[in-house]
Amino acid sequence: MAAPRRTPTAWLSRRSLRERIGFGLALLVFLVAILLGGLIGKASELQARNRIGQSLAIDAQRLAERLTTELATRARELTLLSRMESLRTVVSTISIAPSIAGSGALSVATAQTQALLDELKRSYPAYAWIGVATPAGRVIIATDAASVGTLISARGANRDGMRGPLPLPGAQALPEDVRMIDLLQPIRDADGSVIGSIAAQLPWSWVRGIETATITADDDGVLRRETFLVGARDNVVLGPPGTAGLLLNAPSVARARAGLTGWQVEPWPSLNPRMGPRSYLTGAAFAVGDGPGANVGVQGLRWSVLVREAEEQAFAPATVLRETIWGVGLLVAAVFALAGWMLAGMVTSPLARIAVAAERLRQGDDIEIPRIRGATEIDSLSTSLRALVATLTRKQEALDEMEELALHDPLTRLLNRHGLRLHLDAMLSQAKATGSSVMLFVGDLDGFKAVNDTMGHQTGDQLLCLVAARLKQMVRRGDLVARLGGDEFVLALPAPAGSQDMAAVAVAQRAQAAVMAPYQVGGSVVKVGCSLGGACWPDHLSATERDVGLMEGFERVLAHADSVLYDIKRTGKGRVDLFGAPRSRAGERVP
Repeated sequence: MAAPRRTPTAWLSRRSLRERIGFGLALLVFLVAILLGGLIGKASELQARNRIGQSLAIDAQRLAERLTTELATRARELTLLSRMESLRTVVSTISIAPSIAGSGALSVATAQTQALLDELKRSYPAYAWIGVATPAGRVIIATDAASVGTLISARGANRDGMRGPLPLPGAQALPEDVRMIDLLQPIRDADGSVIGSIAAQLPWSWVRGIETATITADDDGVLRRETFLVGARDNVVLGPPGTAGLLLNAPSVARARAGLTGWQVEPWPSLNPRMGPRSYLTGAAFAVGDGPGANVGVQGLRWSVLVREAEEQAFAPATVLRETIWGVGLLVAAVFALAGWMLAGMVTSPLARIAVAAERLRQGDDIEIPRIRGATEIDSLSTSLRALVATLTRKQEALDEMEELALHDPLTRLLNRHGLRLHLDAMLSQAKATGSSVMLFVGDLDGFKAVNDTMGHQTGDQLLCLVAARLKQMVRRGDLVARLGGDEFVLALPAPAGSQDMAAVAVAQRAQAAVMAPYQVGGSVVKVGCSLGGACWPDHLSATERDVGLMEGFERVLAHADSVLYDIKRTGKGRVDLFGAPRSRAGERVP
C-alpha cells in the first residue's frame, strides 16, 4: 500500500497552535525583510547607477579639462619663449653663421636663453627636457647639455611640428617611464619665416599624477576606477597595465569625439581571451582635438578620456544593503518565532497591522511601520522594522544629498560647472523656443591672489563666500550664478533683447559694483576689484556655430566671454565689456 504523500498543509495540520503561530510569524517577518530588501535594494541600485554614472562623467570631464588646460599652458609657455627677441637673435645668427656662435653679444643672448630654459624647467619640474634647434633640427641650447649638437629628431621630434606646437608621435608600446609627450613650437622672425624651433618633453608619469589628483577615490581612499586615454586611431595611449597600444572601439570613444559628454553602461572586451566581455559604467569626455573649439597648442592630440567602473563593483553597496536586510530579517524572524510560540494569542492582530503597513510601503505609500505596544516581542518587532526603514531612509537621503553636492561648489554653495550646464540646458532650451537670448558674463577678482598671499587662504575662502552672497543678491529671479573654480564666476542672464538687452548688462554692472565694495573679513577691511567679460547666446555665434548643439554653443559663447575678460585684464581691469563691442578707455560702449 502506497505511503501517503506529505504536503506543507499536511505537515502544518499535525503541528500545535503555538508551532503554527511561531512558524507563521518567522515566515512573515522574513518575507517582509525580503520584500523591503528587494525593493530598497533595487531602488538603491538604480540610484547608485545614476550617482556613480554622473560621478564618472564628472571625473572624465574634469580630467579632460585638466589635461587640456595643462597642455595648453605648456604650449603657451613655449609660444612666449619663441617670441623672445634674444632667442630669435641666437637662432637666426647661428643658423646663418654658425662660426660666430661664440661672439660676445651672442654669448650673452645664448646665456640668457639658457637661463630662461633652466628656470622654466625648475619652476615646472614636470618638464623632462627643453631645447632650441635650428631649422635643420640641430639642438643649439638645451636643459640637457649632452643633447646640444644632436638632431632634435633623435628625441622624437619631427618636421611636422613646425606647423605649431603639436604633440609628436611616440612609440606607444614603450613603458610609461620612458615614453614622452613631445611639444614643438616654431620660432619665426619678424617676417613670419621659420628660423628654428623650441621643443619640450613631458613624461607620461606627469599624466598619471594628474589622473591620481583628479579621479574620485572610494570612501576608503582606494582608487578603483580605471582611466583610459584613447588616441585618434582608437589606440590606448594610457590605461591600466597591459592596455597601452591596444585598439579600443568602445561606443563611448565615438560619443566623446562627438562632444557628447556623459555616461552609459556598455560592454568592454576582456584582456583575458578566455573570458567574455564585462559590463562597465563608463564616463566619457573629449580632452583636446582639432577645430575652432580646440585650445591653442594641442590640436593634434584628439584624446578621448574614458573613466570606467565595473557594474558589479559599482552596485556592491546596494547588494550588501539587500543582503544585510535579508540577514537582519532572518535573525528577527528566528527571535520572534520563539516569541510567537510563547505568546500565540498576542501575535495575530499586531502582525496583521505590520503586514498591512509593509504592503503599503511596497506600493509606495509614505507611511511608517506602526509602533505596536503590548507584548515585548511584538513591540520589539515593530521597533526593529521602524528602525530598519528609518536607517534605509537616512541612507536614501544621504544619497540625495551627495547628488546635490555634485552640482554645487562646496565652499560657496553656488552652482559648479556641472550644475551650471544642467541648469543652462533648460534656460537655453526655453530661450531657443521663445526666440530670445541668454547673456553670459565671466568674471574674476582683481587682487584676490594678493589677499590669499598676505592674509591666508582661510581669509581668501571667507572672501569668496562673501562675494558669492553679494552676487546672489544682485541677480534677478531666474538668473544663474556659478563658480567655475578659484576666483572665477559666471553669470547667466536671460536677455529677451539679445546683445542689446541693457537690463541684463545693468545686472552685471550692479553685480560688479557690489563685488568691488569693501568687505569686513576677520576684523580687517578687504577690497578687491572685479572684471566681467560678456557674450550673448546665440547672437555672438556665427551662422555655422548656431547649427551645433545647445551645450556646444554655450561653450563657444563662454569662450568668447572669457576672451573679453582676458582683454580686460590685459588693458586695465575693473570693467564690464561685451564681446564684439567697441570700447572706450573706461570700458563703455563707443556710440
